[in-house]
Amino acid sequence: MKVGSVVAIFITVLMILAMSLTTPGYCVQTQEQKPVVGQPAIDTGIPTVTPDQFIDKFKRIVLGIHDLAVNISPYLTLLIVIVGGVLGVIIKSARVAVFWAVIAMLVILWGPQLVGLFEYFKTI
Repeated sequence: MKVGSVVAIFITVLMILAMSLTTPGYCVQTQEQKPVVGQPAIDTGIPTVTPDQFIDKFKRIVLGIHDLAVNISPYLTLLIVIVGGVLGVIIKSARVAVFWAVIAMLVILWGPQLVGLFEYFKTI
């Protein structure tokens, strides 16, 4: 057998395994939907927002994105490492993608600690 055909078989088996190990998603309604009460009508104008309210909302959004990224980044990094490792045998520039995927995962997972470190050095 030629090396190219062995690599092709390996990649095919790897992709079949990767696609067959998925879990189905289920959507369950946890509570009944209630109409929103207390929100201003559209025709009343834009409500005033204090800087503290804006900062709190921004923090909630950033923490929500961080929580999602923490759940996704290890799987995405593993996929990039596998595909980049296989392609790295053939194409040397694919090894760079593996390196930067690991660095990006570490930055995502250590994001709150890095922000705290930057805030600490800012106060010095």
